[in-house]
Amino acid sequence: MTARRALFPLLAAALLAAAAAPLAAQSPDDQAAMEAMARAATPGPMHAFWASHAGKWKVHTRMWMQPGTEPLESDATAEMAMILGGRYVQEIFHGQTPMGPFEGRMLMGYDNTTGVVTAVWIDDMSTAVSVLTGKGCEPGKPLELSGSYVDPVTGQTLGIRTVTTYKDADHYHFDYYMQPPGEKEFLSMAMEYERVTE
Repeated sequence: MTARRALFPLLAAALLAAAAAPLAAQSPDDQAAMEAMARAATPGPMHAFWASHAGKWKVHTRMWMQPGTEPLESDATAEMAMILGGRYVQEIFHGQTPMGPFEGRMLMGYDNTTGVVTAVWIDDMSTAVSVLTGKGCEPGKPLELSGSYVDPVTGQTLGIRTVTTYKDADHYHFDYYMQPPGEKEFLSMAMEYERVTE
């Protein structure tokens, strides 16, 4: 076990002991630390907004392999759920590609301390993990995230930018842009999400 991993149980034990101790027995610094940790761990307005999108969605996808080409169109489904006490949103996505059925999973969170949104994406068409981040998001406003992707065909690192535009409680739009090295950014994928009502 590494020294870093060995610290985790000790930290957890210290936190539990501090939480169990009467506040009167703690110093002002201890109380301030516990309050700061509570604020960091408590779901806020961004989490509540995402929670309002929990449920099942149908998705119409258009994908452009190169700028100026005709898009490939397909239909997909997505299911959103809040996990770990409403702190993170999980999306499970099922669709079709020219190579067959496709499954992807996204985990996204808003860090109360830094104000940063982080999204992690994995799927069964790759062994890569995509990580996108963005800052300064407000509930209901367009959410812009950016990151990078290594093209398995060329080995080049491409820039990635996504923009999620919330139209209303039952509709939102997702754009996925790519930027090859030294070239202009282009729209690679556009998705229209519509809530499925039971």
